[in-house]
Amino acid sequence: MCPAAPAPVRLSRLPVESTLLTPPWKGVNIEELPEKKCRISGFQTTNVTSFSSMHIPLQTDVQVAIDDGMVVADVSSGGSPVCWDDIGIPLECMLDDKNWTQVGLLQSVTRFVEDEENPSMSECDDITTLMFAIFSDNTLAESLENRAVEVFTWSRKCFSSPH
Repeated sequence: MCPAAPAPVRLSRLPVESTLLTPPWKGVNIEELPEKKCRISGFQTTNVTSFSSMHIPLQTDVQVAIDDGMVVADVSSGGSPVCWDDIGIPLECMLDDKNWTQVGLLQSVTRFVEDEENPSMSECDDITTLMFAIFSDNTLAESLENRAVEVFTWSRKCFSSPH
């Protein structure tokens, strides 16, 4: 089940800390995210007919903000680093200024439409805002606890640094 070498030791991690003394899930404080260094990670497809084998890993720094209770990133000035089919890519931030932690997922994107009655076909560069779903409550933790505890066991075996 573990990826073959030279797989990276860790791509990112969820806000989970395995201890016997405290609950493992550490909710993310949304109000602190605009002050943290954040990025999105994904893949650029080089051949759409061979998606699973032809891709280039990408990481793009994003400056997140809080807008009406939502965590967003404005990408209107430099072209979007994502496209319409990238919903679900991870948002990672350095919560402790040392390690990348996955704090959420790309939930939706928006674009500016000049003529609402005759909207044009959209290109990826038309995307102006990224909106993220943040792991700020126990919803994801409860889903993982109920359905995928073995994933944590295998990821620990596969991605932990050898001692």
